[in-house]
Amino acid sequence: DTEMKQRFEARFGYTYFHANETYLGLNESDLRADAFRRYAASQFDNIRSDQFRYSLTHTIQPTDNLRIETTAYYNSFTRDWYRLNDVRDPEGNNIGLAEALGSRGLGYDIVRGNAAGSWNLRSNDRQYKAMGVQTRADVSFDTGSVEHDLSLGARLHYDEASRFQREDRVHLNNSGSIRGISKGRQGEAGNRDANVLAYSMFLEDSIKMGRLTVKPGIRWEHLEMEYTDRQEEGDLSRVKSSDSGSLDAFAPGIGLVYELNDTWSIFGGYYRGISTPGPRNFLQDGTELEKSNGYEAGIRHYGKSVQTELVGFFTDFDNLIVRDNIGGAGNSNDGNGGSAEVSGVEFAVRWDPLSGKDTDWRLPLRASATYTRSEVTSASPSGDAESIFSGGDIGNQLPYIPEFAASAGLGLEFRRFGIYLDGTYTSDMYGTAANTSGLRDTEGNPDARYGKTDSAITLDLSLHYQITDNVRLIAGVSNLTGEEFIVSRLPFGARANQPRSYFGGVEIRF
Repeated sequence: DTEMKQRFEARFGYTYFHANETYLGLNESDLRADAFRRYAASQFDNIRSDQFRYSLTHTIQPTDNLRIETTAYYNSFTRDWYRLNDVRDPEGNNIGLAEALGSRGLGYDIVRGNAAGSWNLRSNDRQYKAMGVQTRADVSFDTGSVEHDLSLGARLHYDEASRFQREDRVHLNNSGSIRGISKGRQGEAGNRDANVLAYSMFLEDSIKMGRLTVKPGIRWEHLEMEYTDRQEEGDLSRVKSSDSGSLDAFAPGIGLVYELNDTWSIFGGYYRGISTPGPRNFLQDGTELEKSNGYEAGIRHYGKSVQTELVGFFTDFDNLIVRDNIGGAGNSNDGNGGSAEVSGVEFAVRWDPLSGKDTDWRLPLRASATYTRSEVTSASPSGDAESIFSGGDIGNQLPYIPEFAASAGLGLEFRRFGIYLDGTYTSDMYGTAANTSGLRDTEGNPDARYGKTDSAITLDLSLHYQITDNVRLIAGVSNLTGEEFIVSRLPFGARANQPRSYFGGVEIRF
């Protein structure tokens, strides 16, 4: 209770997570028959995690036009995902899971528990920590007739990741019954750590000159990175390889808004995007910084009963960072996947025909649609068959970017009650940059990650009832009609959408 406004805010959070979840997908014909089945080989798959997070924030406002906020934070996350990694034939030869589910051969039978062989299970035991302190200052001032809202900030951040993993093997007899489990040694399936110390600063100014607002900004990142790989047999404390180095990145941008009148405005902007590689990939494999140049332009109307927006966008990616073996048995390294372009147009509208009328009824309506054109603009440098960018030719579409997406919703509200029906549409997408419809990789081998996802329409129903100003009941049904379709082919084979799901609860504000 002082003339100078300030406050402290302390936060603590803890999350425990436990799920019998798997990387393993389904053979496509099996998914069509039963979208939510599980194979015998995934019966041991399980993930457990613990997360602690803390933060302390101090906010001070020395004057009416200056506000400073500083936060110190710490986050720790440990998890062990014990899951099927691959299968082996009776001679011990590896069969990748994407290959096993891409055909109905021996690997498929072993996955289902109908043939002799073994299941190779990996204990992905990992620990992550992140901590730092950041501060930002927001100050407002005028230079003549020009209004400024200036923001500047800085952050010192440290994070680290370590893995200490093992592999077990479950042995099956000719009838597929388990005849024994061979336990591996912790650390022999991954024994390494990496860390980054990052400094970052940003400066942004919202400059208002009459009806025109210009917002230039720039961000600088400096990363000090290092990694250590240790022995995966014998003396596990012995260092196999290590390195350290640094990386700098700049991300400028500028946005503009011009108000045509009280309800109409036009806007545009340019923004540089960056994505940094992991320490090991940068130092050991030479993975470069991903950069993108994004442009947008549009027109917007915000009236009392109708709000609408039309936007065109174009983004040019260079040194796209992709997971080089997201599908399977490799080392899960990030690598550069060449260049790509993404462009399109988006339209959205919201309308309540009863707004402003002398009635307690409301009829909120909304609709939006997006067309996206994605294109590989350089042949993929990846020759790894495990990479979903391998075989991506110039002109091919990028994987997992829908060409068309749309949504619409209608609601009915009366005083404290509301009910809403929402529908979404997503077109099919290629699972790899090779843009093949068949379940075979670029070398002709069976691979369940190839092919397409399904186009689909889903409906969601929700309702609420406001008991008091501070208490509200909510309920709803997701995927109202119980549609079943393929939403992904990663990590290992086809995966279905969320089944029909129900929820209910109460919201209390105090």
